[in-house]
Amino acid sequence: MRNTPIFLLLLFTVVMTYGQSEIAYLIEKKSNAVLFEDDSKMTVYDFKNYDFERHYKLLIKNKNAEGLKKVVLCYSKFRKIKKASVTIRDLKGNEISKNKLNDFKDEISDLSSLASDSRCKVLSPSISKYPMVMEVEYSHSNSASLFYSSWQPQKTKMRVVKSQFEVIDLTKTNVNYFSSNVAQPEISEDSKAKRYLWKIENVAPFEYEPFNYNLEDYSPTVELSPIQFEMDGFEGDLSNWESFGNWINTLNASKGVFSDEEIRYIKNLGLEKDNTLETIKSVYAYLQNTTRYVSIQIGIGGYQPFASSFVHEKKYGDCKALSNYTHALLKLFNIESYYTLINAGDYKADLLTKHPKPRFNHAILSVPIKNDTIFLECTSQTNPFGYSGLFTGNRKALLIKKDASRIINSKHYKPSDNQQNTNILVALDPNGVNAAVTIEKRFTGTEIEDNNFLYQYFKSKTDFKDWVSDNYNWGNIKIDTLKRIDLKEDSVPEGGYHIRFRSPLEVVMRGNRIFISPKKYLSGSIRPRKLKERKTPIRIRFGRHYTDSIEYQVPKAYKIENAQKQIEIKSEFGYYLRAVIKKENKIFVRRLFYLNDGRYNPEDYNALYSFLIAVNKNDAKKIILVKNDS
Repeated sequence: MRNTPIFLLLLFTVVMTYGQSEIAYLIEKKSNAVLFEDDSKMTVYDFKNYDFERHYKLLIKNKNAEGLKKVVLCYSKFRKIKKASVTIRDLKGNEISKNKLNDFKDEISDLSSLASDSRCKVLSPSISKYPMVMEVEYSHSNSASLFYSSWQPQKTKMRVVKSQFEVIDLTKTNVNYFSSNVAQPEISEDSKAKRYLWKIENVAPFEYEPFNYNLEDYSPTVELSPIQFEMDGFEGDLSNWESFGNWINTLNASKGVFSDEEIRYIKNLGLEKDNTLETIKSVYAYLQNTTRYVSIQIGIGGYQPFASSFVHEKKYGDCKALSNYTHALLKLFNIESYYTLINAGDYKADLLTKHPKPRFNHAILSVPIKNDTIFLECTSQTNPFGYSGLFTGNRKALLIKKDASRIINSKHYKPSDNQQNTNILVALDPNGVNAAVTIEKRFTGTEIEDNNFLYQYFKSKTDFKDWVSDNYNWGNIKIDTLKRIDLKEDSVPEGGYHIRFRSPLEVVMRGNRIFISPKKYLSGSIRPRKLKERKTPIRIRFGRHYTDSIEYQVPKAYKIENAQKQIEIKSEFGYYLRAVIKKENKIFVRRLFYLNDGRYNPEDYNALYSFLIAVNKNDAKKIILVKNDS
């Protein structure tokens, strides 16, 4: 580093307040930011009102942590920002900028929403000279209590010197909490309040580890929720999931009613079929063909859907409105269904079943049928019927039913459901360099989302062709034909494509030898990262199966030079098989790779790493052909 003595002198100036030992934190390579001080306090006044305030001092060491400069304070009809200030200094303590609440820009909290009563005050300092010290202070008052504040002070690659979170509950009975990576709180009580205090000191920085992006596995975390709450005049009970479900049911109670005219119109559409399943499919197809998703976040925390009549008239709605609308449609045909809340997203944390907290960002519809449940994603115009996929599959959800709401499991996609099956024919030219290649690839289950296939499937011929060319490492190919295989509409869908192309320089020739690399046609390559010490659990939400069969038609004058033994690897994490067989002028490559789902202990990572390294190593093996002397 240039001017290191000057840099260290500046660092020494900053840390005089905290002690000279902090110099080591500032020059450590593992952190991009250091949280020197952080004090947060929440005061619960009653079942409806609470205040939150925070003051912290943060060193941003380099541009890799520049996202921490942005201060976002969201507000709504239920949350009022009382004050805010941001002061930025250099390492000598010289003030560079000072901003009050009036200096913040006012923005919509969700730009994708058509309508929202939630907005944010945003400050994005343009200062780009690092390092810098930010001192931030803000507070807000809340007149609705469903969403208590959480405490998660540490971000990735951040050193925490000192941080604390104090909760003062003037009701003495209305705070429930869940914590991880932090000691139990200090609890005290007097005649006025019950107090909780969480403290952390000198917490080392962390990086996300492979197969786990769940922040609460890394960072000290405290999740709070009320026992009793009120939102916009609607009182609720969050002491258990059933009582919370009753509150949601109350919000939805009057939202699923159609007028007599609308009922006559819907029933004349011919949606009712000979059996229940076909009627559900018919209603879902009608939903997809006539409505579209638009985010609308108005009302009590965005938890109450718009009325079914609104959706029927406007032909749009958000996830709540569209799920409620579909529920109302099915009800007209005497089909039972249930509004269901879920935390959607590939890497979203699952619900805390023993700690009721509204950790939801999405609504779907559960439709029970004989010996099964169909889960309908009501916001998609293209999803196969009953398909949950990476967005909502393999996790817990809250099914809403009067006096019987409960946590359920969404559609579980087993590894055997999620497959890529690929059959490849490579016909080498007589000169052994160029080839005509035919590939049929089929995706099933969640693998239809691999590399965005499901989304691309509905694109134009040109766009789909461009996607295939860009997505696979097949070299400078010339496509002759490309056809999409019909998409099978099912909760475990299936689709794919068939392609023929010319491949120049398919193999490498050196003297009288041909080097063939099957790896470029193989599916599901995973490159693991070596870790000195694994600290968090391994979480594989979706297992999958890959089957690749390659047939090489080679000039008769060549034979296999290198011995090709069958490779088989068995592991608790999956299975691998590779076999190469030559019959006359044909070489057959058979490859299986299975990855299991599940949650594994941190100490199991070395075994997972070894398994995946072995898969990559064997996938990379070349087939060497040598020309016969005769």
